[in-house]
Amino acid sequence: MLTERTEGWAAGLRLAALTLRYGGNLDSYAAGLHTENRYVIDYLVNEVFSHVPAKIEDFLVKTSILDTLSGSLCDAVVAMDGAAVYLQRLVETNSFTVSLDEQGLWYLYHPLFRGFLRSRLAHKLDAQEIDELHRRASAWYASHDSIELALQHALAGHDTPGAVQLVANHRHALLDTEQRPRLERWLRLFPAATLAQEPELLLSKAWIAEVERLDAHTVLDALDRAQALVEQMAGQSARARQLQGEIDAIRSIEKTFAANDPEGVIMLATRPGDDAADVVSCPRRGLA
Repeated sequence: MLTERTEGWAAGLRLAALTLRYGGNLDSYAAGLHTENRYVIDYLVNEVFSHVPAKIEDFLVKTSILDTLSGSLCDAVVAMDGAAVYLQRLVETNSFTVSLDEQGLWYLYHPLFRGFLRSRLAHKLDAQEIDELHRRASAWYASHDSIELALQHALAGHDTPGAVQLVANHRHALLDTEQRPRLERWLRLFPAATLAQEPELLLSKAWIAEVERLDAHTVLDALDRAQALVEQMAGQSARARQLQGEIDAIRSIEKTFAANDPEGVIMLATRPGDDAADVVSCPRRGLA
């Protein structure tokens, strides 16, 4: 009956096995459910979780914010030691966890199970606690040079300043190594309202539009918005000076392009000796 109700899904059968292992009851309620897999599985998972030790439940629920898991990452998110042992144990007991490599470094929760855990997370933790989990994940990913994942978790944790700083720290390197599509992908992670209020994001947009020779309106609009924000930076003279130099550099390049002088663009982009030249040198390959 259970096989029929779960349409033979291994997830449903595994949940049943765990229910019995932890002492739950597969009563007539499960057998009488309509053959909607999600309802059956949710029922069985609830049966399992009513018997799982609290520390295991806490671990599972908190790490459900992650798409893939490692011992070190989970240690950082849950603020514990020994997560690798938990993950290996979950695999050994067929608890909806799959090892993704032979070394046992990375793991994955079954998508249905992860979905259930995330719904449970929303009921067990408040918004600030969930944000903190995402921010810990973001810090871990940033320290391991997985910037895009760090960005995603920073934004999920409502840490907009942290997300903007990640882009600010890496945008010139991406432009200099012709990784504009990657930078564009990062910018698309931000709401339009946020992008419009952050000069580093606006200047990233302007550089991409300039180098790819999109319409001048896109470039100039981003520069005008960035200019207005820089003029409001009281008490941030060093940052304002650097951003102003970048704005001036892009405006100069746009004017040179408008004058149909590509050699002038290259000369400007390689000119040493001032703040503007320092920032212009980043995307110069795309201007050649």
